[in-house]
Amino acid sequence: MVWLAALHRAVAEGQQLSSSDAATLRHAEKATSAAALRYAELRADAEARFAEITGNTSQAQFPPAVRDKLALARRAACEAVAVSQQRATMDDPARVSPEKLDVAVTRAVAGGALHDGLLQVLKRRGLRADALDLPTSDVWGWLAQHEGGNEPLPPIDVQRFQQLGDETFIQEALRDAGRQHHDRALAHKALAERWATGAEEILAELERSRDSAAEKLRRTASQELRTRLNRADGAYAQGHARCLEAKLILDGLRARAVELHRGERLRSLRTSCLAETLDLVRLSNPALATAVADACAEHYATCPRARRAGSCADCVPAVADKVRDSLTVTVTGVPEEADTGQQPVEVPSAEDAVCGHSAAAFLCPDLVKQMPADASRVVGVVDVRFHGGRFGFGWVTRYGELGTGIDRAANVHDAWVQAACRAVFDLGEDQSNVRVVCRDERAANVVQYVVRVGLVPDALGFEVDERTRELLAALVRRRGKVFTFTDRCPGPHRGGAAARRLATVVLRAGAETGCGETVRATAEQVSEELGALAGPQDMPAEESGAQWLPGDHDAGELRWNVPLHRAHLNGGWTPFPDGLDTAAQDRQKLRLVFEHPRRGSTNVQVISDVVLRRFGQRWELHGVEWPEGILPGTFVTCRWRPGEARVIARTDLLPSPQRVDGLLFHHHYDAQVVTRENAPGSDQEEPVPELSDTGWVLRTLRKLGHLRADGTAILAEGALLRNCLRLGLPEQRVKGIGAAVRQLVQDRRISRVCGSLDQDDLPWYPPLAGQARVDLLRYAPRVEAVSRRGETRDAHRTAHPGYWVEGYVRRLPAGARASAESIENHREAVRNAEVVDRPLPDGCTFVKRFRRVR
Repeated sequence: MVWLAALHRAVAEGQQLSSSDAATLRHAEKATSAAALRYAELRADAEARFAEITGNTSQAQFPPAVRDKLALARRAACEAVAVSQQRATMDDPARVSPEKLDVAVTRAVAGGALHDGLLQVLKRRGLRADALDLPTSDVWGWLAQHEGGNEPLPPIDVQRFQQLGDETFIQEALRDAGRQHHDRALAHKALAERWATGAEEILAELERSRDSAAEKLRRTASQELRTRLNRADGAYAQGHARCLEAKLILDGLRARAVELHRGERLRSLRTSCLAETLDLVRLSNPALATAVADACAEHYATCPRARRAGSCADCVPAVADKVRDSLTVTVTGVPEEADTGQQPVEVPSAEDAVCGHSAAAFLCPDLVKQMPADASRVVGVVDVRFHGGRFGFGWVTRYGELGTGIDRAANVHDAWVQAACRAVFDLGEDQSNVRVVCRDERAANVVQYVVRVGLVPDALGFEVDERTRELLAALVRRRGKVFTFTDRCPGPHRGGAAARRLATVVLRAGAETGCGETVRATAEQVSEELGALAGPQDMPAEESGAQWLPGDHDAGELRWNVPLHRAHLNGGWTPFPDGLDTAAQDRQKLRLVFEHPRRGSTNVQVISDVVLRRFGQRWELHGVEWPEGILPGTFVTCRWRPGEARVIARTDLLPSPQRVDGLLFHHHYDAQVVTRENAPGSDQEEPVPELSDTGWVLRTLRKLGHLRADGTAILAEGALLRNCLRLGLPEQRVKGIGAAVRQLVQDRRISRVCGSLDQDDLPWYPPLAGQARVDLLRYAPRVEAVSRRGETRDAHRTAHPGYWVEGYVRRLPAGARASAESIENHREAVRNAEVVDRPLPDGCTFVKRFRRVR
């Protein structure tokens, strides 16, 4: 690259190249040549800047002009590369044969079943999970698997770089950019995607180093600083060139992937895999298979376009609706005439859906289990009806909130993406965390991917409207507050049925005149019936914690106290106590002023615009911004006069700080909530956290043990294993629980005590008189008072020896990444069977086993 850059610069300076040098330029790879132009351009720019800093203008007689010529040549080279890649993928779209009707209908009705079956087939054939789709990551690996060995396996040095974490790879790239002799392994095409993905961070760090060196040289002139700036300029130019080359190489790989995806070989593979998958679906769900086969046969007999191969792609939504209708009639006996708005939405609770659960449930219980309990507070189910480029959508919540709309879309997946985005904006107008459930897996994956990475990629896997891109771009600002889930259950369940009815009525209203009143009547009916059938709030009474306090009732002031749960902090909301009987208005906008005193420093005041929302019989404030560092379990006291637009919330300092199991509390807290909310694994978003055996024992004891006011928890030892499994302990980990209990007792982190069970089978310690004795496990929080000098004294004045804390995975702040040392510690723990053998999740770090001295 450096040699090519010198040749390009010679051309820009007007020099005559030798025939061999001219041939070198002509035969260089286009991506490498464009990168060399970028390198030469930045080196010329650096010369001009260096001359300006040092005041030696004689060294910069022509660099600005040369830089401009190189920039023009570089842009032309990049455009030429783009044109050649575009030409390679401009095949006739008709070459990409559509899915067979039975496959497409099965995907639309029960995408989850088809997806799971396809994963089994691909795994059995030794293929990647995305082997049949255009790859969104590891494009080189996807091509290597499909091109039959055209790309040899990368050398061992390249494979080592492939296995590095993102943060470690970026550090290696930064070091290589500053070297005089570069590592050839880092230039391998298999690593182009790693360079392109980390380009923003790499270039930002190189630019900081260059600007820092330039600033130091401006202040103090010395030969050492001149040398340092020259090296920083060289690293900056090298990094820019490498990142540009990687981007162009990656674009070329993606163009090859598109061409291969349209080829005959992959079409045959796709057809074969889907046929095998359909056989699996037929075996696992005969009712669905029969409904699909009957609907497809009926459609082939009546559709005039069915005689033309591949011409029924637009008919898939209509055939899928017939399949859903037949399944609904089979299961509930209630025909889908309800779509006209004339029938109630209630599904008989005595009947079971196809999944085997009650059809009266708002969501399938299997789906609810996949949702992290603390991910968000607001859950909406969205459904879409698509026909002729237009779609209607509806969303509902279990408490009768709903929304509808109609618009145009490029295809049915595009319609689902738009509907999911608009449901998020409607549900989360107060900036609450929102879960949106939809039945289109591809749409849900796109929304979740965009929110996770914080950008809208050019390729989304299917054509989308420009309006869709605008909605996704607006959704990026909700990072950390939006969660999408795919409902793979064939259903029907109450939420999906209501959303589907709304979508159908809205689409019909858009095609016919005078149907606005029908939409309003249906919406009112759905809202009333869902609201009336909504069950109690899903947070148990003992965990809600909010209590009314004596207030100035003459002035109409309400005062209440609430201990913060992790769900409150993650979701940005806080509850009112039950029984709010004032004239509050749902969706009323308020301003919350949060006063958070700090010992020995200025008090913190956080102001946030919140919304008063009603869920069933409970009222909550949503959109709360919490002070930084506030811990789960902290008591918050709130004051509000209904009718005023301001709510006052504050925390109160303890007489002296206290450390509870390693967490330092400066403010009053609820010991019971601290025990529950800070159990091992509570900071992980997964429904089943990754924990060691001792972590599972502590989590179960703290989460499900019988609590006392001081935060101690007791549980019958004989019930421990059953409750561990209830919380999600994998079956293969059962054998390690006994050893984990012994280790925890030995470290004095829990204790074995003799207690009793009362008539309700609740454990008691000390044991009750006259009750049968039982062996209990007891967890007691370690509470220490912290002096101002940082010295500790045990609050109970008992000596506690040190103990070992098992290694665990901890979530990092948004945008942070695990260090190379943490990644290596995690691998070492996996090798030693200390933690579950799974990759370290993005945005998490690993804290290795350590001894805590008391």
